Amino acid sequence: MAANQKLYNPEDPKDAELLRSVLDDDDEMDYQDELLESDSDFEIEEDETGTNEIEIRKESSDTEQSAESSSNENELDFFIGRDKIAGVKCADREANSPVETWSCFITDDMLNLIVTWTNQKIESVSHKFQCERYAKLTDIVEMRAFLALLYLAGVLQSNRLSLEELWSTDEHGAEFFRLVMSIKRFKFLMRCLRFDDQTTRQQRKTRDNLSPIRELFTTFVENCKSNYSLGQNVTIDEKLEAFRGNCRFRQYIPSKPAKYGIKMYALVDARHFYTYNLEIYAGRQPEGDCIISNKPSDVVKRLVTPIYNTGRNITADNWFTDVDVVSHLKEKSCPMWVRSKRIKDNFRLSS
Repeated sequence: MAANQKLYNPEDPKDAELLRSVLDDDDEMDYQDELLESDSDFEIEEDETGTNEIEIRKESSDTEQSAESSSNENELDFFIGRDKIAGVKCADREANSPVETWSCFITDDMLNLIVTWTNQKIESVSHKFQCERYAKLTDIVEMRAFLALLYLAGVLQSNRLSLEELWSTDEHGAEFFRLVMSIKRFKFLMRCLRFDDQTTRQQRKTRDNLSPIRELFTTFVENCKSNYSLGQNVTIDEKLEAFRGNCRFRQYIPSKPAKYGIKMYALVDARHFYTYNLEIYAGRQPEGDCIISNKPSDVVKRLVTPIYNTGRNITADNWFTDVDVVSHLKEKSCPMWVRSKRIKDNFRLSS
């Protein structure tokens, strides 16, 4: 065991008391009393229900980087696939290239779903355009090209550039964008991009805030679970995806770089950074079967459920942790490591 690590037993009264004092750090913000109010300096468009709310938090719960990796001493047995290799496994196909690997996570069925609902939107607005060339229906080939341009913009770190700059013919533009499609067509597809049936959306939104993306998001998460084999160490944390559009559960967190966005919880491979499980914070859900607890400990239990009894090490910061969830994970053979702002070294919660 490394010199800066100490083994704690949550069943020992003295250790349990120390752990509670760490996990209930008075310096941490009381997240149970988070405010739900809009920022007066931020102008937004109201959604169809006429309400827009922004949850405000003063701090994030990002896990700090570990100074050194944990040793193998006293670790539980760890189980992965027969090939003993952590990584992409593509459950139902053989992937020999990055594109084929990508297709394991974003399948043709998912792309066809996007094409179907995007064409539904195109048909409803195409009569407003005089030029049919820019307002025609799309297909899976063009949708792949459209997504490829979005990836390319990220690879080139061009997220701060306008579309006009990306499509320009001077030294600031990229010829690849102009060769794939025109800027007018790209803007049109961006405007019409949809992920669900608009004719039934309002009915579904009465019981689920995530109804516009629920089906596609659920399929993607299941693909992440079935097509990747986690390594021995995983981490749980939150992230804020930048977004300033129309969304009833958008959050404002000043300490984050983007400040405004949609909060997500993720279970990620600590070595290869692949996402294995995801959950979107959808705020307070309407009455129905989509209501879930947003307590950090309950979020951890839902994210970790697929890897119960596998002996993997879980790392999270103390906002996600309490003695009850540690005891629960102990029963499920998932030892937990906690990163505390008061205790600057990693410490392990175990039996």
